[in-house]
Amino acid sequence: MRRISAIGLATTSVAALSCLPSVAAAQSSTNSENAAGNIIIVTAQKREQDIQSIPIAISAFDEESIETRGIDSIGDLANQLPGVQFSEFSGSGNVSIRGVGTAIVSGNGENSVAVHVDGIFLSQPKAFAMVQEDIGRIEVLRGPQGTLYGRNSTGGVINLISQAPPDEFSIGASLLYGSYDQIRASANVGGPLGDNVSIRVSGHYDDRDGYTLNLVTGQDLEALEGYGGRVALDADLTEFWTSELRLTYRDENFSGPVYDSFDPNFPVVPPPLSALDPREVLSNALYDSSRELFLASWRNSFELSADLDLVLLTGYSDFNERGSFDGVGSLVTVQIERAQNSELFTQEINLIGETDGFQWLVGAYFLTEDISSGASTDLSAFSALPPGSILQINDQASEKQSYSAFADATISLTDRFRVYGGIRVIREELDQDLTVSTAGFVGCSPLTSPQSLRDTAVTGRAGVQYDIAAQSMIYGGYSRGYKPGGFSQSACNNGFAPETIDAFEVGLRNRFLNDSITLNLSAFYYDYSNIQLEQASPLGIFVVNAPAATIWGGEIEFMAELSEAFQIDAAVSLLDSQYDRFTNTDPLLGALPGISLAGVSLNYAPSFSGNFGAQYRIEAAGVGNLVLRGELYITSQYNLREFDFPYTVQSSFEQVNLYATFTSEDEHYRVRGFVKNLTDEDVLGGVLGFGGALGSFQPPRTYGVELSVQF
Repeated sequence: MRRISAIGLATTSVAALSCLPSVAAAQSSTNSENAAGNIIIVTAQKREQDIQSIPIAISAFDEESIETRGIDSIGDLANQLPGVQFSEFSGSGNVSIRGVGTAIVSGNGENSVAVHVDGIFLSQPKAFAMVQEDIGRIEVLRGPQGTLYGRNSTGGVINLISQAPPDEFSIGASLLYGSYDQIRASANVGGPLGDNVSIRVSGHYDDRDGYTLNLVTGQDLEALEGYGGRVALDADLTEFWTSELRLTYRDENFSGPVYDSFDPNFPVVPPPLSALDPREVLSNALYDSSRELFLASWRNSFELSADLDLVLLTGYSDFNERGSFDGVGSLVTVQIERAQNSELFTQEINLIGETDGFQWLVGAYFLTEDISSGASTDLSAFSALPPGSILQINDQASEKQSYSAFADATISLTDRFRVYGGIRVIREELDQDLTVSTAGFVGCSPLTSPQSLRDTAVTGRAGVQYDIAAQSMIYGGYSRGYKPGGFSQSACNNGFAPETIDAFEVGLRNRFLNDSITLNLSAFYYDYSNIQLEQASPLGIFVVNAPAATIWGGEIEFMAELSEAFQIDAAVSLLDSQYDRFTNTDPLLGALPGISLAGVSLNYAPSFSGNFGAQYRIEAAGVGNLVLRGELYITSQYNLREFDFPYTVQSSFEQVNLYATFTSEDEHYRVRGFVKNLTDEDVLGGVLGFGGALGSFQPPRTYGVELSVQF
């Protein structure tokens, strides 16, 4: 079985011309050296390609880069890339790329950046933090990906590709100990089961104390205990048929999510009934939550001829979450209990062909998802009545179906000049039952508020590519992104419209001095319509549409190997964004009716952000090598909500990360040490109003040492 390689960090380019001979194995997820040595091969466009030949903004990390850069989460990944933000709020992961991607965290909302694990769409943002173990390659596509990926990719796409079975018997283990008494252990074993079948089995366990202390109960909040594993099975069933199966499981228990008053000028409950320290909470509640994810990916690739391949990708996921926590984090306790289940099935079919100067792909996609959720919020603390007297109860059940047909092609008009284009037709169907009641009064039910949606959309892309020189390329293109509309899952009679983006992008990609220097530039303009945003009120959390916004900016990515030992890299984003037309209200956050937000910057869209890194390799003959790496992440201030209030703005900050990785000469042993967020910056992950500002914070300073063996 052929294996795909992605060496180091790479970034976009032009000219989708490079395609390896067979596409049937193009979706394989293992890394190995390819003939070109430092050529980076990705499958972001459903076929094997040199990353510098793709006419979109894309970055990729292989297993070694993931290890050296300490990418243990999507949050770590975001700090490596221009224009990418990640935070967790209300137990949900929120990914934003170039100012696009504000998550709907109430109920079962979805993100505007699509996350895929082994090709399978991860529909629930609450599961984003559960899929980082045993990853062999990461691909991040910036900008709308409405042709090959379709729904929920208005901001971009993150592809997480797990480790594939090794060609020879292999066994390994690792043990990490770090701050907050963190312990993380993992083990793997794999190899051939016969001439045509190979397997890899991995398992992991991790446990750590919490980042926040409840001063009343003494409970560590945000503490986490989790375990899980993955099975990867590859088989060459015939000379022309390859099958790849991936099974992933993860179970977590955690004391959260945590909402905390943090602004002394606008607290939900003033001190001494609440603590304003970001790492302290005053609450009588017991925080006890859990989540569980099972994910299956089954890919069957058929080489129909030398120039024609058929790929069938079947996916299934089952996600469960249960939560018990204080909604305001104070002695005036608002106890919230919630539960959710999502069961998803997807089927994708790709027919991929190539003839002289012509590459094409046609496909179809089907998704169905059943979701059920329930939540109760005890509002008795704001009255003289005993606990449990005033309960707001939300019960929701929905069925989603999504159907797509798509086609994409690249035509080489000359040896240097290519045109590309694609189209996707999407059909979305949603039926939802919602019951909302407060203190026994039914605000809405399936009988009074039937909720049904049927929508058809067309997305696509078109552009040109030109090779200026052997290692310099330029491209320009248009693409359209789409995120379906829906209904709030916590407020009555609240439908919202689909979200769309019309994007224009140009880019210049360069390699110099035998590929030792990479310099990639891109500039873009977005016409962003009907942005889906949440709005809190005493009656629930509504979803509203911001009618129009514009975003434009540029990105610089640079990497230079100054010697065999010394490397520097930088990723810089410049962004200008604003709501053009938007009138909104959020009384619980202090935003009175009729506030015009025209001219306000979009959420999670800093005007400047950048990551600057340097690493040095020390070789010790007969012993091994030591790689020392340091990173500085800088960002200007940015809005966490669409309201330009002091308590909805994260001020500018810097973060320093340090890594040291020793690898033995035979590569059997590895020792890794790290410090993340060295200066212990308190960074807000999100803000919600409850008659004051409630926030959650990203992790504080963490450090640790990890020992690994692999034979």
